[in-house]
Amino acid sequence: MKYETVRRLQRMSDIWYRVRNPVTRIGDKRRDRAISTISRAYEAGYINKEELDQRTGIVMEAKYEHELEWAEDELPKNIEPRQEWRPTKDPSANAVPRPRAPHWDNFYLAVVAALIVMAATLPFLIAAL
Repeated sequence: MKYETVRRLQRMSDIWYRVRNPVTRIGDKRRDRAISTISRAYEAGYINKEELDQRTGIVMEAKYEHELEWAEDELPKNIEPRQEWRPTKDPSANAVPRPRAPHWDNFYLAVVAALIVMAATLPFLIAAL
């Protein structure tokens, strides 16, 4: 949504929200926590730069708790920053393990065992003819 649309919707629903819920003013600490949450969401890839700017603007203009709820809406509660892959000194630790299907391992083992048995019994079968 565009910033102007969000602000218009906020103003329209503000009266109804105040009737149903008590109004709680916010302080700088709560505003800083909201900006931190939005910034972590941006770093983790949940929102883009435009949405980051819109939500940060809403937080900076917010006076009441419910306005912050609009800014933090649809964001996960516990956001962990995206971890980048970094090489280590041990080359085997950098290798990405390839997933293997265990049922194919058993199939190949059975085929090899059958071939060994056939190769071992083939001379006896030829001698019997």
